[in-house]
Amino acid sequence: MPASTETQHESSTTAFQDLSGNLEYARYLVRGGRHLDRLQVRTFDVADLYRAAWVQAVSALDHWVHRELYDRAVSDLIAPMVPVLR
Repeated sequence: MPASTETQHESSTTAFQDLSGNLEYARYLVRGGRHLDRLQVRTFDVADLYRAAWVQAVSALDHWVHRELYDRAVSDLIAPMVPVLR
């Protein structure tokens, strides 16, 4: 499925690439949990992997939002001031 122009633009930022990598790591945790569930591993609570995936995903989203806000705020501050016509 081709990505939209907006998605292609957003994916070019470092913050978005980091978000994608962090979310992929969360997906790996879920896949690992599924495999361990199928193997009926009981030496530890497999649900901990699912909780860790949620924490990873929420933290990744929080980190991405903060980076986007900080990056945009800084770029707005250093951008030349445009006079407002009255």
